Amino acid sequence: MPPRGFLQEPCLKTTVAIPHSNYPDRVREAAEEQLENLSAVGREVHSLTATLTQQKNEHRVEIVAEANHHQTLVADGAGLAIEEALIMAADRMRSQLRKLHDKVLDRRHGKA
Repeated sequence: MPPRGFLQEPCLKTTVAIPHSNYPDRVREAAEEQLENLSAVGREVHSLTATLTQQKNEHRVEIVAEANHHQTLVADGAGLAIEEALIMAADRMRSQLRKLHDKVLDRRHGKA
């Protein structure tokens, strides 16, 4: 337990899943980096999971965030390159996390 008056950093679980695909290690590292960047935006989030898949000529990335009060946020991206799909999904999740954060702040300050 932290001393009184100090805030404890929440524990965030990040997972990168790559089922049935053989992506190079640099792709996994890029996905982990994107999840770390997202963790700075959403303080209400408990876990972030990125799932990378390839369907024929298209790459797909789905990012799922578990937030406070049993909220689940989902963002996906698709593209011809896995990096393109990853950036698209991360941008969409970042937008959702900012919206959730602003909503929580408004409620705390009586603006809702």
